[in-house]
Amino acid sequence: MKAPLPIPVFVLLAPLMWVLFRGTWREIDTEAQRERGHMLASGKWDARPAVACVIVAVVLTLQEYYGGGRVYQSVIRPFLMEQEEGWLSGVVNLAKYDNLYSYGWWAFARVFGYVFIPLPVWKILFPKDSLLDMGFRVSGFIRHWWIYVASLCVVIPAMFAVAQQPDFGTYYPFYKLASRSWFDLLAWEAMYFAQFLALEIFFRGWFLGALRKTEVGP
Repeated sequence: MKAPLPIPVFVLLAPLMWVLFRGTWREIDTEAQRERGHMLASGKWDARPAVACVIVAVVLTLQEYYGGGRVYQSVIRPFLMEQEEGWLSGVVNLAKYDNLYSYGWWAFARVFGYVFIPLPVWKILFPKDSLLDMGFRVSGFIRHWWIYVASLCVVIPAMFAVAQQPDFGTYYPFYKLASRSWFDLLAWEAMYFAQFLALEIFFRGWFLGALRKTEVGP
């Protein structure tokens, strides 16, 4: 059984995190209290928390049932087989890239679900909310640049240390043929980067931004 190494690391980093981010957290608390005061004074009910949770549930459910290998095998792959003999002849090569295509569908489903469902729906339902406030602003980046550098100094060595573990190679990369050619490597890295960025936009950007001014905000 492996030791729970992240737990003591988090305990050691907690005081540092408090010192670095307490000002930001207090600003968020003040903003949330002010917004709640406005809602109470107007007698309105804030539907944002309920709507955000419903959107999260719908997106994750769609990805679970329609964004994986089962749909690829039953729908996408037969379509590609037809097109391989048709107008995409010479472009689609299932014999060589079948596994890569399956991960392409997986990445597309993540990006579409994480970005192109919640953001437009939220803007339609709450047109006064700015999507830029959901993790897309760069204000304060220059002022906090040293925090990002310090974080990289911790994360990069830790990443290399973890990569040396024997079980790391059995799990990463997901696409086992990434080392076959430069095309395989670059295509896979582009897919993984896109879905990871979409994941961050969804949870750390849109979801936290949607709840920021409510009583259930971070």
